[in-house]
Amino acid sequence: MAIRTEMDYAWPNLTDYKNSKPMWANEWRLHGQCAVDDRAIFHQLGYFNYSISLKNRINLLDKLKSYGIIPQSTALIGKAQFMYILQSAYGMPVALKCRPFKEARPKYEYILNGDKFNLTAINRDYQEKLFYQLDEVIFCFNVNLSIISCPLNESQLSNKCPDVFIFNNYAKK
Repeated sequence: MAIRTEMDYAWPNLTDYKNSKPMWANEWRLHGQCAVDDRAIFHQLGYFNYSISLKNRINLLDKLKSYGIIPQSTALIGKAQFMYILQSAYGMPVALKCRPFKEARPKYEYILNGDKFNLTAINRDYQEKLFYQLDEVIFCFNVNLSIISCPLNESQLSNKCPDVFIFNNYAKK
């Protein structure tokens, strides 16, 4: 598969599917140029190929599905529970970014029951006037490209997630 086709599939710009190139250029500028010293990466094409390989290895959506979590616009999930599951699955904490959710209020919430989440009707009153949706799960890697605890703390993130958020399904528009 050609790298562009693979990038369109594996690493789309979730806010503008038709225009991923600026997002990729930004990722290369921010992260890729630091990684070119690694023999597995070496150049821009290597960076994007290796990034896709890491994404496939992490396999976030399938991992979350194994815990009963699937993306959908009508359900809330607790941040602490979501972070706990990710740390259990990957052995290290990750960082999260959220953005305002502009669709209908959620009707369901994920409740952790043992090691699986169940989707149940919301039975409490959330006072939030504005809900947020998960926009980014940030995995951090060391120089050996192994997952490490992200050195970012919440105060460093411009788009931090509230205590509950929506894990929305990003459908191509």
